[in-house]
Amino acid sequence: MIGSMVLVTGANGFLGRNLIHRLAGMDDVSVYAVSRRVPHVAAKLPHVRWRQLDIRDLESLRLLMLEVRPEIIYHLAGDCRGGQEIDLVLPSFQNDVQTTINVLLAACELGSPRLVIPASLEEPVDGQNGIPNSPYATAKVTCRLYAEMFHSVYGLPVVLLRTFMTYGPWQKPYKLIPYVIQSLLKGQSPTVGSGTRLVDWIYVDDVITAFVNAARSETAVGETIDVGSGTLVSIQELVDRLHGLIPGSPCPNYSPKSARAREVVRRADIQMAEQLLSWRPNTSLAEGLSRTVDWYQFHTSADEELIGTTQRASYT
Repeated sequence: MIGSMVLVTGANGFLGRNLIHRLAGMDDVSVYAVSRRVPHVAAKLPHVRWRQLDIRDLESLRLLMLEVRPEIIYHLAGDCRGGQEIDLVLPSFQNDVQTTINVLLAACELGSPRLVIPASLEEPVDGQNGIPNSPYATAKVTCRLYAEMFHSVYGLPVVLLRTFMTYGPWQKPYKLIPYVIQSLLKGQSPTVGSGTRLVDWIYVDDVITAFVNAARSETAVGETIDVGSGTLVSIQELVDRLHGLIPGSPCPNYSPKSARAREVVRRADIQMAEQLLSWRPNTSLAEGLSRTVDWYQFHTSADEELIGTTQRASYT
C-alpha cells in the first residue's frame, strides 16, 4: 500500500472514520475521503483530502475517479439500519445497491483499481436461512453478487470482507453498544430485546487491520472472507458486561421476546482470513468493551457529531 492513492467512500461513517484515522497515520499513503457531509475533524488529519459528494450520482463519481485515479478503493458507503420496516426498502436500495453499482462501474472504467467492499453476516450464505430477513440484508446480498459478477466477468480485482458485529468508537448512536453505554452513563436503564441471541462481536480496530491487509493481498482477490472473533456471546452477557464497566449505573431491562423475526446466528470462520490476509483478531471482548466505554466517557454528549441521540437501538 506504500505510495498508493486511496479513495474511501462513506468516509464519515463508522468504518470510514476508523479507516481514515488509520490511513492518516501511514507514511506514503494519500487518501481521498468522500462523504455526503464533511466532519469537523477533516482538516486535522494528515495525508487526507476530503470531498463532499453523493455517490448515488454516477456522473459526479466518474469525474472524481478520473481526477483522483485511485489505486485502492474502499467502498464503505451505505445504509446500515438493519430493521425490518418497509420504509427502509428504498434507502437500502439507493444507499447500498445503487452506490455499489456506481462504484463498480466507475472503477472498471478507470482501469480496475483494487476494490475492498464489506459484506454482512446478515446475508444468507450457502442456502442457509433462505430469504434475507430485512431490506438491509437483501441489499447486501445484491451488492455481493454484483461485486462477484464484476470480478468474474470484467476482471475487477474485488475483495469482500464479511464483517461480523463490529463495535467501537464512532459507531452510530442507535446501534446496540452505543445506545447501552450512553444510557448507562446518563443514569438511564437501557431496554434491550433479543437478549438470548448469540452474536460474534469484533472490535473495530481489528476489522480495520483486515481492511488494510485486504488491499495488500493478491490471493484475497475474488474472495469473500469472514472477519470476526470466531466466538459467540449473547447480547445479554454483553450488556451485563457493559453494566459492570460503569459503576453505579442502573440495571438494564430485557424484553422477553425479540423484536425481529428470523435473526441470524453465525460464528465467523477465520481460517480464510488467516490464510489470505495473515489476520487474526487481537482484541478480546473484555478489552474492546473497556476501550469503547472509555471512549464514550472521554467524549461528551454535547458533541452531536460523535455521540448523537440514544432514542433508538439497533443490533446490526
